[in-house]
Amino acid sequence: MPPVAIAQGLGQTKFGTARFVWNSAVRLSRCLAGLMLRQASSDPPGTSAAPLLAVELGSGTGVCAAALALALRSVARPCEVLATDLPQSLPLLVNTARRNRLEGVLRPAVLDWNEALAAARAWSETAFDRHDFDIGASGAEASWPQLASADLIFGADITFSAPLRRLVLELLVRACSAGAVAILAHEDRDDQVDLRSALEVALAGEDIRWAELDELEGGGGGAQDVLIFVFAAADCAKLRPGGVLSSLGQMLQGRWLKKK
Repeated sequence: MPPVAIAQGLGQTKFGTARFVWNSAVRLSRCLAGLMLRQASSDPPGTSAAPLLAVELGSGTGVCAAALALALRSVARPCEVLATDLPQSLPLLVNTARRNRLEGVLRPAVLDWNEALAAARAWSETAFDRHDFDIGASGAEASWPQLASADLIFGADITFSAPLRRLVLELLVRACSAGAVAILAHEDRDDQVDLRSALEVALAGEDIRWAELDELEGGGGGAQDVLIFVFAAADCAKLRPGGVLSSLGQMLQGRWLKKK
């Protein structure tokens, strides 16, 4: 697959930390690309698949979303990727989509996690399907329906504080219960809580299984202080069939770190 083209640090401080590519994003990009390419190489000739529907949380420059889309395009696999962030970060995402010729595949969208979670709580009994994923034009607002109908939800360095962790993990629990697989990259900094311990506490009693991806089939290489975690519903029947995501979810049935 071709390298991802990114205009890092565009020079405008209004983008804040979103304008940089962090270690966790580099490792997650490699991980996502590797998983998708490995799955494609193992599929029988002539295999056709429905488009992968994916949502990135806290996209920043969109490097992870672009890596996923480019990897799938390199093996002629269709996908739709929503790269979501706060409104001020959308120019970065538009720039990345344009530089990598991913217009129409990588779609920037605003996503407020608090609003999405409120909608998830209110609509917990509502059924969603793949048609709910479409948000129309780039720059539109995404919400809970896109998360609930996604095959994959992913994010890098979005669990570095307790308030963010609470929001992200509740969204992931609800999305995984609806059939998604989630993958998070977390940089283990010295001044922060150990995420493994935080996950054990936060997900205790939830019908979700999780593990470090290296425990399953490799986390993509890169910085050793960046951890990759995968999450899926404990009930395999909830997983959407086919592909590497279903395989990862099923592997969690036999090898997982969550305490009983």
